[in-house]
Amino acid sequence: MRESIQNLIKNSIFVECTLPNEEHHICKTKYTTSEDFCLTKISDDSVAQIIYNNIVEYAIGEFDIDYDNLDEELCRAIAENLKFDEEANHTAKLRYGFYGEVLLYSLLINLFSTDVLISKGYFYSPLEKGEPKGYDAYHLIQHDDKVELWFGEAKFRNDYKKPIEEVLSSFSKTTSEGYFSDNVLAIVKEKHNISNGSDIIDKLTPITQTWKKSVLINIAEELEKNSAELVYPIMISYQQPKRCDYYDGVKKCIEHIEEQFNSGKYIINTAFPIKVFFMFFPVDDVKKIKEQVIEWISNREPLIL
Repeated sequence: MRESIQNLIKNSIFVECTLPNEEHHICKTKYTTSEDFCLTKISDDSVAQIIYNNIVEYAIGEFDIDYDNLDEELCRAIAENLKFDEEANHTAKLRYGFYGEVLLYSLLINLFSTDVLISKGYFYSPLEKGEPKGYDAYHLIQHDDKVELWFGEAKFRNDYKKPIEEVLSSFSKTTSEGYFSDNVLAIVKEKHNISNGSDIIDKLTPITQTWKKSVLINIAEELEKNSAELVYPIMISYQQPKRCDYYDGVKKCIEHIEEQFNSGKYIINTAFPIKVFFMFFPVDDVKKIKEQVIEWISNREPLIL
């Protein structure tokens, strides 16, 4: 990621607090295995700038980018690696998933010091023109011989309830070893586009190949043998509810998650070892942020160098 964008994020988005938080009497979610993070921002405009200026690096591996021709690379990213139809109507453009995915990409790198394993844009097909399947981010953190695979989820909507329910309704799938294995297989197919961690994929490839031949393999044990573990960060970015201060808005998110948890409808696959945490990131006006990004894309606004 360009240093200018890193500085923009560093000066624009901050960790307000972690959960549980005793001062404001807010607990962490029932699904969280460590702690949750509550984020805040300088302005909606800064969020829009971060999304727009990070499209290229989100969509294309940093080693494939011609940084001397960034504006041309933006055109290539939109045409080849991003679901964005210039001819689509305004409503359709507002529904695209890349806004949240680019934001998640930016937060993971700058707040948690992850490296990109492979850019999500490589899973987009210009022929199918659909939203790429799988996790929304493929990052990693390496500590000596150990590695954490950060495969994340992003939601960027007006209301906090629906995206929370969408995340929870998929929990039994997204936290399963079968889904994880399928995603690793997809990465293996794109091995030539991996940015960091080729040695990690070399370790994971035989695991997934064996799993495809025999459902008896215990992927959890194989990951442990290879000193690897899965981290599942979930970003819920939403429009701050009216007549709510910052912490009341976060409480509403936690309360809604607790209601869903208590209903017993949504479960996490505890048999598969996975670290889960949420990032709650309220903004003032989700629609305006997306509209600003759309306008800049349409006008091919020069990128920050």
